[in-house]
Amino acid sequence: MNELDKNPNYKILWNEAKKLFKESGFFSYGCYDETFCTIRVFETAKEIMKILKNKNFNEQVVLVASIFHDVGKAKININKVFNKNGEDKKGADAEWGKHSILSPIIARKILKKYKYSDEFIEKVCYLIKNHDNKNLKNKTLELKILQDADLVGDSGIVDIARNFANGGQFKRSILDNIKRIKKFGILRYGDYNINLDESKKLIKEKNELLINLINDLDKLSNSELED
Repeated sequence: MNELDKNPNYKILWNEAKKLFKESGFFSYGCYDETFCTIRVFETAKEIMKILKNKNFNEQVVLVASIFHDVGKAKININKVFNKNGEDKKGADAEWGKHSILSPIIARKILKKYKYSDEFIEKVCYLIKNHDNKNLKNKTLELKILQDADLVGDSGIVDIARNFANGGQFKRSILDNIKRIKKFGILRYGDYNINLDESKKLIKEKNELLINLINDLDKLSNSELED
């Protein structure tokens, strides 16, 4: 590993990823704003690593992978994913799935540009390629951290923010949006998708706060004018 591997310039790498998201248009605003979501995964990964009892992980590899884990979304065909109402089209999962293939290709190109070592790049790309592969056996601790950060970072208050952004993006009323949040509720991911006990504790704390917010929203939407 070279000196850059030990001390990555996260801001430079982030600016490369952010540029691609902004160029895509769709992934730079609304509920699919990956510029926000990526920051949440990056910061949540740091939060998880800070409280982990097992410190046998490469922090730099995890954080660089968190920056690029979803960057391939900037290159997928969004017209194959959603209809005009924001509902998934038939075959949407296949198009979404392409981002796990495209992301490591993009990350490798950028990391080579900045002269990171081949060893470092391969470790980062392994995490990116498998970040959505929840059934993979013999996961490395770094992969477990990234997968958990991807789920925990999207929970709690963030879940409400994204739902309201979704309503604005696809022209849903505030009342309909509250109904949607109540319908889908919380704990969308459940403990079965979380790898680490420390991560389970974090998502539980975030979702307990979310329960209170959902209850408050429910009170705001109650009116004799509505069924």
